[in-house]
This record gives sequence, C-alpha cells and structure tokens, in this order.
Amino acid sequence: MHALLEEIENAIAAHELWKERLMAAIETGHSVWAVDKVSVDDQCAFGKWIHMIETDYKDDHFYTTVRELHAHFHKIAGIVLNLALSGFKKQATEIYQGEYQLASQHLLFELHAWKKSL
Repeated sequence: MHALLEEIENAIAAHELWKERLMAAIETGHSVWAVDKVSVDDQCAFGKWIHMIETDYKDDHFYTTVRELHAHFHKIAGIVLNLALSGFKKQATEIYQGEYQLASQHLLFELHAWKKSL
C-alpha cells in the first residue's frame, strides 16, 4: 500500500510539471522532450509503473480509470508539444487551454481520489 501511495504522489507532482514544460515549449518553440516520447503513456516513470502493475490492479476502478486518463493526458500533451515545436503557437495555446487543461484536471482529480481511497 505504501508503494502505491508513493507512486500516486510522484505522479501528481510529475504531471503538474508538464504544465510548465508545455507552456515553455509554446512560448519558445523548443523543448528537450521529444513528441514521440511525450505522446505515449508508458515512457514516464508513472506510466512504466502503471503498466507493470496491471495484473495486480486490473479489476480496480481507480487503476483502470487512471490508466485511461493517463494515456489521454499524454496523447493531448503530445499534440500540444508537436504544435508548439512546429511553430503553431496559437493552436498549441488553444489546445493547451482547452483539452489539455481538462485532461490534466481529470487525471489529477482521479489520482487524488485514488490516493484518498487508500
């Protein structure tokens, strides 16, 4: 249980950082992060972990919901980053302020709910 709580707390902190990273990419048109790595949900530390524990939690509502929301979050983050790095600042900003923020809020809400359930 302690390891699960720690992973959830780490995920919350790491995914909060993406707001800053994406805004910086939108503003500058540059990022050290590659779109192909950001777009998938199994490259970050939490993504690797959540895929690894699937057999232990596959029937858990929080696990399945968080995994789906996490994948969606990365898909949208990848779209924003791709637009930002391609010079489409306006479009990147619109998706960042809309669909990305919504995906981020949903993921963080569910992570906090999972944490409270432990």
